[in-house]
Formats: sequence, C-alpha cells, structure tokens
Amino acid sequence: MTKEIICIASWVGGALRGENQALRETWLKDCGVDYKFFIGDGTPTGEDETAMLASFSDSRPEYLDKAISTVQPIPTYHLLPDEVLLHVPDDYLHLAYKVRGEFRWAIEHGYEHIFSIGADIYVDVQRLMRSGFEQYDYTGKLANTTPDCAGGGGYWISRSAAERVIHHPVTFWAEDKWVGQTLHTEGCSLHIDSRYATDYPDLMHKSNDIITCHIGCHDGPFGVYNPEVMRDVHRNYRREFDGC
Repeated sequence: MTKEIICIASWVGGALRGENQALRETWLKDCGVDYKFFIGDGTPTGEDETAMLASFSDSRPEYLDKAISTVQPIPTYHLLPDEVLLHVPDDYLHLAYKVRGEFRWAIEHGYEHIFSIGADIYVDVQRLMRSGFEQYDYTGKLANTTPDCAGGGGYWISRSAAERVIHHPVTFWAEDKWVGQTLHTEGCSLHIDSRYATDYPDLMHKSNDIITCHIGCHDGPFGVYNPEVMRDVHRNYRREFDGC
C-alpha cells in the first residue's frame, strides 16, 4: 500500500492569524489522510538566488507588494503537533525553497505521493483520493499554456518526480512554475486535470466534480485572505450533502 501526504505550505504570520486552524476545523477534521503544515524559521537559503530574483524582477507590482509584506521579524512561535519547521525563509518570495523542503521531508518519511497546496485551499478529500493521481508522476490543472500546473488549486507529485526536483537549484520565484519547469527539463510532463480549480468563487458543489478551490482569491488575487471564508465555504458545502 502506498503512502500519501498532503503538504500544506504555511507561515508563522498565517498560523498566528488562524489560517491553519481554519483548515483543522473544516476539511482536515475528518481527513483520514496524513498531512502536515510546513513553516519556515527564517534561515537564509545560502544559495545563489540570482536567477530566482531575476525572474521576480519582471513580475507585476502586486506580487512585489505581497513579497514585501511577508518579510518581517519572525515572532516566537510554538509548533503544534501537525506542523513542521523547515530551515528556510518564511516569506512569499522564497516559497519555492519551502516547497522543495516539503518534498525532501516527505521523501525522508517514506511517502510515495505528495499533494502540495497552500493554507488557503479547500479540498474535497474523498474526491481527491479517488481522482486517479497514483497513475501519474505529476498531476494538476494547466497554467495557461505553459508546461506547468496552476499551483493555486494544488497538485500531486510522485516520490520519483519529487526526487528529481529536490536536487535542482531554485531558478524561478513562483514555486508552481519552478516545479513545472524543472520536471519538464527532466522529461516529466504534466497530466492535466481541470478538476483542480483555482479561482474563488468557482466552488465545488454536489452537482460538479471539482476537487479543490483556492479560497484565498475571495477578495481578488492580491487581497488579504480571511480564514472565516474557509469556514463559510465548508458549512455551505456540507449543507448541500447533509440537507440542513
């Protein structure tokens, strides 16, 4: 039997704002699948970031604002049992380093399939586990016409594919694009699955087959994520099935 894990990229600021707790109280409550939140301790990468920073220089100003807003002193934080501390920066700009660290941790702990998401994603776990991900090395929704997936809806990566990613330097600031580009150079193509939705309010319903929804887009792609929206989505979704 294979082992699967849901790796959730978090950060101290988000954990203190209740982002992780909102997931624990909603779709993670009866998840039945191993999961961990991953938080950075602010350790510098110690790597050559020239290519990564160059890729960011051409980004939209909104991305720059978001990157700046997450660079702040990291307060004392006591990890909860479902949280893992990685020796990486904890800001938005260095998210690819955190995700690479997640892959390394999952491999070291014997997992065969990794579902990578952010802490503002709602997931229908039953649909997720019945999606057929185990047949492929890399599964997600296509990002426009590029060879990588749109990370906002989450994506699956197999152990063998993750092993190829973790040995590469980070060359692009957006972690989903970096993972996709890296796998493309390794000859691993994306299995496209449009059920991994990326844009709120395109929610899953009883009448459709959507697996995930990026709740963080509730106030626009660069708005401040409100964890209460996660709870609202969960209540409304469960009401469809429970009839009350």
